[in-house]
Amino acid sequence: MPSTSTWTTSTSSATRSGPAGSRRRSGRTDRAAQPVDIRSYTSGVGLKEIVQQHGMTVGEPARFFNAEFLPAEAGRPVELRVVQCRHWQRDRLAADTDLPWVLPSPNMPTTDTALVYPGTCLFEGVASITEGRGTCRPFELIGGLATDFDYHWGDRLNARNLPGVRFREAYFSPTSAGQKPALLNKPCAGVEIKIVDRGAYDPIRTGVAMLVEARKYPAFAWRQDAWDQLRPYWIDKLTGSPRLRTMIDAGADVADVVGAWADELAAFDRQRQPYLLY
Repeated sequence: MPSTSTWTTSTSSATRSGPAGSRRRSGRTDRAAQPVDIRSYTSGVGLKEIVQQHGMTVGEPARFFNAEFLPAEAGRPVELRVVQCRHWQRDRLAADTDLPWVLPSPNMPTTDTALVYPGTCLFEGVASITEGRGTCRPFELIGGLATDFDYHWGDRLNARNLPGVRFREAYFSPTSAGQKPALLNKPCAGVEIKIVDRGAYDPIRTGVAMLVEARKYPAFAWRQDAWDQLRPYWIDKLTGSPRLRTMIDAGADVADVVGAWADELAAFDRQRQPYLLY
């Protein structure tokens, strides 16, 4: 999923007159996933009309933005140089290397956090469920107040036999809650995500399945922000449109939700191909 550093690369390139540089930082680059942002729902978490898990590292989106967006916004592309990594392979994960893991964020402590994040960060858009900030396993521990959620959530998720992942019932008290103060230091119940096959694991399908099952609890509530009256639902900004939220609210199951963006995802995958370096 695009991070603020990705969008900083885009916006700073648009305003500079000299050469621009970018170093590649390795993330998951073997696949793209999630829907494409629509223009009316772009925001600080998604400034442009690209998919959320774009399957590129910082140097490759820089090439993409430089050709696809900057000519229209700045009148021309910038002189861009990307420093490539030697011997890199697109299907390689950070855990497959002998390099030490460097935290890109305090909330990204392990390589598994980076793998689950594109799916479980969607819980930032749920007011009644914490995405695990303030725990030792952010984005791997997901839950709501213990009075509202229980272990059956994990049971139902395990019954789906999602590829590459199992769920363990979990209980915790987050010491940080961000936009969800009602959950701060409160006993929460939910699940811990355990990746059992990194190659088979699909974070987006898993995240959607977790939302579909969580939506069945009466206490489930989407996060709404008073500062944006026209687009109050944070989940709509995270996914680039109201589609995921409205489909889940209407009772759609996982295959229908994920299948709804298959055509636009395929189109984006074709669009990005000229800018890939490996």
